Amino acid sequence: MYDTEKKDFLPRSILLGRYFIYTIALFLFFLIVARWSKNHSVHFFRENGCFEWLQFALLCASAVMLWIGRRLCPNSRHVLTMTASVAAFAAGRELDKILNGLIPVIGWKFVVLFPLAAVLYCWRARQESKQELLHFAGSYPFALMWAAFIVAVPLAQLVGDGTFLQSLLQDDYNRVYKTIFEEACEGAGYLLLLFACFESVLFLRKHPPRLALDSDKSQPAAQSSQEGNH
Repeated sequence: MYDTEKKDFLPRSILLGRYFIYTIALFLFFLIVARWSKNHSVHFFRENGCFEWLQFALLCASAVMLWIGRRLCPNSRHVLTMTASVAAFAAGRELDKILNGLIPVIGWKFVVLFPLAAVLYCWRARQESKQELLHFAGSYPFALMWAAFIVAVPLAQLVGDGTFLQSLLQDDYNRVYKTIFEEACEGAGYLLLLFACFESVLFLRKHPPRLALDSDKSQPAAQSSQEGNH
């Protein structure tokens, strides 16, 4: 037991080190946001501004990382495809005004094709996809990814709601607050998502799910070895 704990000490220490880096990165992120706000750089947070392109870059990086993970973790390719498609959808949603001007009729809604294609891909291997999802749902990177979703969507929508802020701040309300609060929370969620995607690929590469197909292959091999011993 002591040898096992000693063997696991280094990987766990490295994991704690990564979490420390993620925490520092999030603190620096909010400090930078506060500095920009203090300097009245509100244009930085406007629609299709620099900050929105930064969010777009974070989401694209997350999608690419998960897509690369499909090659590194073949036993988890379905769940990684699904999560990558969601990140790609969110990236397209960030540039909705630009896409509406470039693409006639449907505009930014064409990015719905990403999750739709992922659903069709996973549906062809429903059993494997289900096992991969259940395996991933019990891991720590999934909890980190879920936290990123909570920060980027429900929390950002709450603190960025004009009616909520107006009732809270009353005469001190300024629409600029709404923009900065909403964009800052979304950016923090996307940064957290990037860390979660990195941890997901590391985890699934080290702990691949044991699929039913692999179990079926191992059973005949075990039976043949037993027969050989007899």
